[in-house]
Amino acid sequence: MIADVSVATGISPRELLALDASMFDEVLQAVERRWSPELELSASLLEVVHAHFLNFVRVHSKKGATIPKPLQVTRPWMRDVEEEDAREDAPVVSLSDVAKLGGAGVALKGVQR
Repeated sequence: MIADVSVATGISPRELLALDASMFDEVLQAVERRWSPELELSASLLEVVHAHFLNFVRVHSKKGATIPKPLQVTRPWMRDVEEEDAREDAPVVSLSDVAKLGGAGVALKGVQR
């Protein structure tokens, strides 16, 4: 575990071993909450693509069709914090949930084919 935290933070293993237990726990929690730029770009891309998909559905749907809310990928810092400014009814998904779907399509009520 020391090696993993060292690689993730750039702090030498010797310096990590010198930390008291509570400080090491804080560093470990910070590492676990860290999100790489690649993951942030992937999450943002997923949200933007879904928004474009919903716009396509909206344009090609019958008037009054039910269109779902845009996806919102949960970020690590959103898990413990009250999401006051988050969209209230937006479906919240994780990247692992999307990977499990395997790109399966979703049937939408009122969508023309």
